[in-house]
Amino acid sequence: MIRAAALVLAGVALAGCSTPSLSGLGEQGRVEVEGLAGVWQSDGDAVFMIEAHEGRRYTYSMSGARAVVEFHVIEIDGHLIADSTLADDENDDWSDAMDPIFGAYVIPVHKFARVELRGDELYYADLSDGWVTDHAGPGLASLGGEVHVLTSGSGGIRELMRRAVKDADAFNTPITLRRLRPAPNEEDE
Repeated sequence: MIRAAALVLAGVALAGCSTPSLSGLGEQGRVEVEGLAGVWQSDGDAVFMIEAHEGRRYTYSMSGARAVVEFHVIEIDGHLIADSTLADDENDDWSDAMDPIFGAYVIPVHKFARVELRGDELYYADLSDGWVTDHAGPGLASLGGEVHVLTSGSGGIRELMRRAVKDADAFNTPITLRRLRPAPNEEDE
């Protein structure tokens, strides 16, 4: 009964999101992206605060939500990929756990997106569910219906990303964020 309830909860949490992964991309290729930290706004008026931390680590939070997401930016074949997961050390209130944006993080998973910073515009494109379903092979588990989870280790995920960055259909249409202001420490420079 508990196992069935957990699978139902996972299915609800993961539905409608980019395909989550049980493994991240690892540390190889982590980069700092100058100008990434700051306050950003989407066309839909959502406001995001991105903060840079030691060890090429970033966090972001969205206005009106209490969840904090941690991510690293990995360079793969000249493309920047964000590997994100819920920041364990900064989330003591799980009331946002079923929010459509943060719901995939109920289970400790990683999500991937291509990122590109051009001046005061940040483009963020989630890895496409359909592309992953067609290309992940045995490293993809189905939770029933159209809900899937990548189960490959970091090496398998990295190889999948190498194929993804070479395929124009691998990522969803980018979301454009516009810089409202740089991070406080960047304003002083």
